[in-house]
Amino acid sequence: MSLVAEIDAPEGHAKEVIRALGQVFWYSASLKRQQLLTRQYPACLVVGLAGIGAVGYEHGDYWSAVHNEAPGQVDQTFWGRAFRVNLDYFRLARFPGLPQVYVGEILMHAGVPAYCLGDLLNLLLHRQAREPGLTGESFLAWALAPGRESRLHGTDKPVQRFIQRGEDYAADLVDRCLDLLERLRQPGFTADGLGLSPHLIERAQALAEAEQLDWTGSSERGGPAAQAAPQRPHLELEPFGRGLMVWLPPVHDAADGRVMWQLRFDGEVESVVSQSRWPGTSETAPAAAVAIARPARQVTVEVAGYDQEYELDAVDPRDPLLVFTEDGRRVPATTGLPPDPVWLLYRTRATAVGRSSCRWMATWSTRTTCRPRTAGSAGRCAAPTFARCRSYGLAAEHRAGSRVPAAPNCNSPSHCPE
Repeated sequence: MSLVAEIDAPEGHAKEVIRALGQVFWYSASLKRQQLLTRQYPACLVVGLAGIGAVGYEHGDYWSAVHNEAPGQVDQTFWGRAFRVNLDYFRLARFPGLPQVYVGEILMHAGVPAYCLGDLLNLLLHRQAREPGLTGESFLAWALAPGRESRLHGTDKPVQRFIQRGEDYAADLVDRCLDLLERLRQPGFTADGLGLSPHLIERAQALAEAEQLDWTGSSERGGPAAQAAPQRPHLELEPFGRGLMVWLPPVHDAADGRVMWQLRFDGEVESVVSQSRWPGTSETAPAAAVAIARPARQVTVEVAGYDQEYELDAVDPRDPLLVFTEDGRRVPATTGLPPDPVWLLYRTRATAVGRSSCRWMATWSTRTTCRPRTAGSAGRCAAPTFARCRSYGLAAEHRAGSRVPAAPNCNSPSHCPE
């Protein structure tokens, strides 16, 4: 566990803890207050402050909700500093660099405050209208795409920071919120098995009843558009074959068993036809795979006639290391690395006929030596500087326990333009 929100403490417990801590803190001698919050009741302080953030934050104001439970008994600076000390004590996630030193980290550990839930749900609905079959993983990939920071500008700050730094927990929460939205569409709502906190479910129901959720254009996760291609395209790696590829899922009930895929590699269009081997008016067009034959930061995939669009981030120029599982599936940069062998794909330089060029190097590693490359992680994988090159090849090395070697910057203007 890395976030306090994962405990899912009941709202009443959090408020009761803050009231009790306030009284004990107020009547304690000044010299004993630090020990009280960091030695005697560190877990109570962490759970209480994060719990209040989940239910009491409104309009950028956090501390008023804390003071409402313990009027005149809370020293904001003292309690905020103790909260951060206790995070280190319990080895919980830290989030340095946030504008509000204390409130920022408290709200990160609160998850998505109930007050901000409408921002998140409407953002999911808007994205779902463009991408039926949306998942938590695909939503985070879209929201955190390099150079697309504006996609989150319409949401409250706690939601933005949670999406940007929440990693695995954020993806899981988004999946649960998508399930919540699907149930809110149904005439008989039930919360059984959702796995969401009661205050979030109550807030979502209130938003739906007040018609503050924008259902325009959104479709059910199991609707016709999602059923056409129930799986989404993704990147795959064939280290001893075609290299880095875009996998295209089968499309059910395709007219004449044929579909046309449109792929844009940083604006350059490539068309791919998937055709069933069996004749018929409504057959399944089989899955297909397209090798990425040129460097691309982003791949956009569309299914002609189905109004579906998917965006795949190929290489982030700020952090170009790609990680794949043993069977070639990509490990998202927003999730932790698995405790299994992985392929590491990175830039390197090759020399041929007296000239330098850039290529991919795939390295096999049987152990994980660092965390994913997201802000707020405990560690950071070092990776060489990325330069966009006109051509590259793919080489594979099968090594046990290898690290990513340092690679020279590809800075030749004739082959690797900025």
